[in-house]
Amino acid sequence: MSKESFDLLLSHLDPYLCGIGTNFRERISAEQRLVITLRFLATGESYRSLALHFRLGVATVSNIVNHTCMVIWDTMKSDYLPKPTQARGTINHNNIGPNGIFQIA
Repeated sequence: MSKESFDLLLSHLDPYLCGIGTNFRERISAEQRLVITLRFLATGESYRSLALHFRLGVATVSNIVNHTCMVIWDTMKSDYLPKPTQARGTINHNNIGPNGIFQIA
């Protein structure tokens, strides 16, 4: 992913990813949350491995990935996922073979 693409994605997600800091710990930045999530999605690395790499707890990494994925879905689906239409939502029964398997022509 290019730096420009990352920055564009971060600008869309930043308002929804800011955590709240406390007296005991600093908040995890939106940038780091996005980096952790993208690394998980790109590599399939385990939560434990990511936790060790980023020096966070396994539960924290799990919560970050789940929350960030939900934020990505909620903020980007209307822009990048087309709304279903009647033509796209129907099955052409002429493409179903005699054994009941859908055939691509």
